Amino acid sequence: MLLAIDIGNTEATIGAIEGAEVSRHWRLSTRAPRTRDELALTLKGCLQLDGLEAGQVEAAVIGSVVTHLTPIYESACERLLGRPPLVVTGHTPMPIRNGYADPGAVGVDRLANAVAGVSRYGAPLIVADFGTAITLDVISADGVYLGGMIAPGPEMMAEALFQGTSRLPHVVVERPASVIGRTTRDSIASGVFYGVAGAVDSLIERARRELGVPGCKAVATGGRAPAFVEQCRAISACDPFLTLLGLKEIWAFQKPS
Repeated sequence: MLLAIDIGNTEATIGAIEGAEVSRHWRLSTRAPRTRDELALTLKGCLQLDGLEAGQVEAAVIGSVVTHLTPIYESACERLLGRPPLVVTGHTPMPIRNGYADPGAVGVDRLANAVAGVSRYGAPLIVADFGTAITLDVISADGVYLGGMIAPGPEMMAEALFQGTSRLPHVVVERPASVIGRTTRDSIASGVFYGVAGAVDSLIERARRELGVPGCKAVATGGRAPAFVEQCRAISACDPFLTLLGLKEIWAFQKPS
């Protein structure tokens, strides 16, 4: 069993991976400060919550876009498992080639999505990750990570409307009952929800044209993906744990054959 940890701006997604699938998963807030010992106890509690023990975990792998939390998670994993985890960076060897202008600047979650995406769906491929920010990543037919697009996620958009105006309320974005909102809250929810879906469709179509592959497959991942995918015409599959599975494949790539 492998413990894969994706540390994001809002949450850390943790998965116990057995074989090719995530068998159990947990989410921890990354807004709440924790010491190494507190985090080790929390990770141990997550495992025990589902009837697992730390001794069943062979190793851990971490991908992080929150630099100040990386060493805390790294130390907590070592405390819990008795061995250091693999901390993935843009320079870590992996099954695809990193063609970003500055390979070390690309988010590890984006690379992990690309690795697992190509393994599971082939290339060329576009991966849309619905998180705090929405990232779209493009992999060429010969398996090179090219880059992509970054846009604000639904919560960021709703927060910007709230902070940037004097009368608009703060809204938790869920799929509204209708596109035409009859209240201010419904209008914001509709504008953000369907605006995000439309923006993702538009970006995917533009990327396909630039690639010269009109039928390039697009898949979605991330915690908010299931809610949006059914409204995105350009996306054909939803794989919520692609990032964790990509981290697992990068970890496996380091092991001697």
